[in-house]
Amino acid sequence: MREIAGAGIAESAHDLSDGGLAVTLSESCTADLGANVTCGPTAEGNSIFQLFGESPSRILLTTSEPEKIQEIAARHDVKSPIIGVTIKGRLQIGYEDRMLINIATADLKQSFEGALPRLLQSQHAC
Repeated sequence: MREIAGAGIAESAHDLSDGGLAVTLSESCTADLGANVTCGPTAEGNSIFQLFGESPSRILLTTSEPEKIQEIAARHDVKSPIIGVTIKGRLQIGYEDRMLINIATADLKQSFEGALPRLLQSQHAC
């Protein structure tokens, strides 16, 4: 990571330690900028693990030069799969051939802030 930062090729970086990939992606979006990402099965497990796993030492990077980042990572025996691209206005997260999340980035904050009240209201209604 120090070599990538020193080369100035990472446009953004965010650790995946708090909530995993899905949370990191949602935190990284702005009202105008989102992402289209696709994950697949690994030795570690299924979509829940892939999206919300908090295993250590994982970093989400954005760059216009993914090949250079992969070169640096390979020299250090670090996996660096390309999982997606930045896009305007939406966060789209797929797993294999299924779209799991597809939301306008402008709605992310509202969805986050309204989730607990909606949950509590639905439980109160029962």
